[in-house]
Amino acid sequence: MSDVYAAPQADLTTDYRSVPDYPGLTRMPYFLWMMGVQLGGTAIMAALAAAVDPALGVAAGYALLLGGFAYLNVLRFRNQGASGWWALGLFVPILNFYVGIRALAYQEGYCDEGRLDRTGKIIVYLYVGSVLLAVTAAIFLPMFAAAVEP
Repeated sequence: MSDVYAAPQADLTTDYRSVPDYPGLTRMPYFLWMMGVQLGGTAIMAALAAAVDPALGVAAGYALLLGGFAYLNVLRFRNQGASGWWALGLFVPILNFYVGIRALAYQEGYCDEGRLDRTGKIIVYLYVGSVLLAVTAAIFLPMFAAAVEP
């Protein structure tokens, strides 16, 4: 009979470097960089539109925004263990909602684990809830405005 009070035997030979390393951006740096690209692209768009030419300002601003968003999403998907090609889903209608949720909510190494952590679930609920609230407001606010007008 074995000693029930003995220390359990464990394999302690695993090197810490054998744990996969996921390059790219984790959730918080991704979110902050996305806000920075949004603000920077909008500021450049406004400055060029006012100083040079409105059409040039809009074109340069959108190029900066789309390029920045695509690059940050490639980094984010690589961090999840997925292919960076998922970033092209940003340009496909309806699929871009899933790509947005995935980029914001999925944790580092999601593709290996296959389950969302608690923070990811909260982000998904907030994201889906805000989209549903916006769609509901877009549908019902014109009805209420029409009913209130004299």
